[in-house]
Amino acid sequence: VTGAGDETALEGDGALRIPLRAGAEALGTLTLAHPEPWRRFGRHERELADEIGRRASVALHNARSHSSSTAIARALQHGLLPPELPEVPGWSAAVLYRPAGEFNEVGGDFYDVFLGPSAWMVVVGDVVGQGAEAAAQTSLARFTLRTAAELTGDVSAAVSRLNDTLRGQAGLPLCTVVCAELRERGDGTAVVTMASAGHPPPLLVRGREVIPVGDAGTIAGAFDGERWPAAPVELEQGDLLVLYTDGVTDAMGEDERYGERRLREALGRLDGAVGERLEALRLELEAFERGPPRRAARPPRRSPARACRTRTAPASAPPPRRRRRPRSGSPRRPRARRARGRTPRRRACSRRWRSRCPRGAAPPAPPPPGRRTGGRA
Repeated sequence: VTGAGDETALEGDGALRIPLRAGAEALGTLTLAHPEPWRRFGRHERELADEIGRRASVALHNARSHSSSTAIARALQHGLLPPELPEVPGWSAAVLYRPAGEFNEVGGDFYDVFLGPSAWMVVVGDVVGQGAEAAAQTSLARFTLRTAAELTGDVSAAVSRLNDTLRGQAGLPLCTVVCAELRERGDGTAVVTMASAGHPPPLLVRGREVIPVGDAGTIAGAFDGERWPAAPVELEQGDLLVLYTDGVTDAMGEDERYGERRLREALGRLDGAVGERLEALRLELEAFERGPPRRAARPPRRSPARACRTRTAPASAPPPRRRRRPRSGSPRRPRARRARGRTPRRRACSRRWRSRCPRGAAPPAPPPPGRRTGGRA
């Protein structure tokens, strides 16, 4: 783009062109134009356009970086995991792998199923950390375990070899892992010999009962000279053995983790084939992470409507009498005060009779309260 590396904005033909840059890299040009070609951009409009160009450059650079990192993460993830589970004679197997996060698909969890010297072997592990460093350690742990198990056929020796390999790496890489060997018997039962290095215990589902099995040892990569003894587990026809990582139990809901208790309850409640149970467990995990459905917000409660009555006079009724005001020349009679034990009317009558009597003469008896005198009370 012409002028993409320039610092200043270019204006011509009624359009304003802003170069988009990220450091020394030219990303493009932002063009702004008026509907009226004759109109020019002012100083404040130029400053606003420059700010928009700077922010657009940062957003475009971050989007490109995220796209490239996502592509690298997907390539690493597909290289770390087996393409599909092999068919194991006499066994039904299914796997559920969920990415570590929305923006980082490379985690430390790994699994593998392969044929050993004399029996099939299963590996499930989790390397501490995430990102590119965890991906490198995950690849190292998976292929170290597989190589050692294929050569020796001993689950305890395979975990010990992984510990020695991790101890020789820089830093302190840690890994939890379960390595199991599957052997069938002629009577329809089977025995699973497993060695666990600090991994969550596998769960044996027998009917509605869920039992943790195996002995969790020390995490691999922590100490030199550690040993992990193998523990056999008897399986009957129809039993289900579940190997998982802490990503299942650490799944976060609204305010708490999924936990091992919920996992056991779900495994004891689910029915069907192995793949059907695993799909039902996946749906339950996703529903737990989303949380219960939220109800729609209720509209604010309004006070109930009140019926108001208006008293209106009938059409034939006379208009209300207006109160007469005293004339401007006539003095206004003072209002009688209310006294205790007397009514204003009685007191006014007493004053009136007292004013009409001559001095020294006894006033006549006042009229009864219910009788009206000549004057106004």
